[in-house]
Order: sequence, then structure tokens, then C-alpha cells
Amino acid sequence: WKTVTSRIPQKDETEVVNTFLNQQQTDYQADQEAAKELIGFGESKADPELDQVQLASWTLVANLLLNLDEVVNKN
Repeated sequence: WKTVTSRIPQKDETEVVNTFLNQQQTDYQADQEAAKELIGFGESKADPELDQVQLASWTLVANLLLNLDEVVNKN
């Protein structure tokens, strides 16, 4: 959070991100093929040693953070 926003998250922001992460982990645990599909997208290959559910879940958290209005440069 601090790396992409240059500030420490507020408590409610941390709760939102933790809730989102937990939901993604639950969803991908139930549908591991979807996790495999997500991390298989793109040119780079995921490390086969990594837990696919965790990697997919954290990938979406990173996506969430990088798409915050305060992170995206606008003219």
C-alpha cells in the first residue's frame, strides 16, 4: 500500500483490502482452475512452486491497489 500510494492505509482501507483478499482466496480455493487461468494469462510464467490460489488472490489485490484513483496518473 505504502509503495503505491506513498502513505499508510487507514484502518477502514486495510479492512476493505483484507476482506477482498479473503474473498478471493475463498473463491479461488473453490475454483482452482480459475486461479490457474488467471496466473497463466500474459507472457510471463508463474513459478510452479508458488501456491496458485495465493498467487491469484494477491494478483487481484495488486490490481486493486494499482487501479486506485490516487495511484493512477491522470493528466
